[in-house]
Amino acid sequence: MILRRFASVLGLSLVLAGVAATPAHAEPVHSGLGEIIAPAEFPQGYLWKINLRGGAGGTGADPQPVDRSRVSITLTIPDGVTYAPGEGTTSGPCDLADGLLTCRPSEDGPVDQFGWYIFPVELRVGEDTPLGTRLPFRLNLDVEDGQDTFPNDNTRTWTSTVAGSADMGVAVKDLVVAEDAVTYTVVLHNYGPQTTTKYTYHETYSVTNWHGTGVGPGATCRFTAGKNQCTVRQALAPGQESEIKRTVPIPANSKWRGTKVPVEVYVYDSPANFAGSEWFVNTINPDNDKTSYVADLTALAPPTTPSPTPSVSPSSPGGTAAPAPGEGGGGGLPITGSATLPVAVTGLGLLLAGAAAVLVARRRRA
Repeated sequence: MILRRFASVLGLSLVLAGVAATPAHAEPVHSGLGEIIAPAEFPQGYLWKINLRGGAGGTGADPQPVDRSRVSITLTIPDGVTYAPGEGTTSGPCDLADGLLTCRPSEDGPVDQFGWYIFPVELRVGEDTPLGTRLPFRLNLDVEDGQDTFPNDNTRTWTSTVAGSADMGVAVKDLVVAEDAVTYTVVLHNYGPQTTTKYTYHETYSVTNWHGTGVGPGATCRFTAGKNQCTVRQALAPGQESEIKRTVPIPANSKWRGTKVPVEVYVYDSPANFAGSEWFVNTINPDNDKTSYVADLTALAPPTTPSPTPSVSPSSPGGTAAPAPGEGGGGGLPITGSATLPVAVTGLGLLLAGAAAVLVARRRRA
């Protein structure tokens, strides 16, 4: 009996001790990360500036703020990429250890306009990182001792590839202004150091719809307001050039006649492309990235205003029109065409009805 009581007391003590040693679980939280837009390709030596953004809050009818000491944002940095603190406002410090960058918000660290913590970082791709190397990244937000109600929103993963860079240059030649068109040739030159397989050049202008026709090998162009965007998907080795011959039609009624049209042409060093809504620019030598030309149309006759066409009164068709109601002809519309048959049938029916009424009356008298 004494042993049973002792065992019960000991068991209860162990249970209470276990409960005391178990940390209390915090309320459920909802954490999330800001969107990350990464280019598909990184050139060797490229510096990528990025902001890591995220936050966490309580859930329920009366959500409570989450203690900042429980929140951390981590970024896995692959081999071949180095880290440096970025410029701008930061919510706290970031520490790098064994390829894992850990950022924690300070107690009084600022937040962005969305109420999220923000950590600006700079990632540089090594100049000796082999071409074709795949760079996998993983970004994660974690709340210690918290059960996330929507964990799918606190992790981002993406992979970029190290690509060869090329210093691209642009020039315009063979500009000709004819009576009905402007023709010119865009010359794109690869100054190296490596072969490029895709590059982009733009044309901007102040007039409306300066849209040309004609493209070179592998080139496609897209026209938007105030800009022609052309992308060339063809290998171009260092020292090689690619020519794109363009023609801009000048109709006889074009408002450009009698004026001068300035056009700027610029090319982006490769690789550079859109990712999501952002344009990732790789600039090697900006001195040869831009040129311009002026299409002098002052010698062309300005558009003439067409003379107004005199209006012609509609002529009346031949024949005699049927009189309108109340205008002669017995004061009614004449019965013509297909309307004759229904009227005749109706008259016949009235005659038959009258004859039947006479016969009925005679029988009653009889």
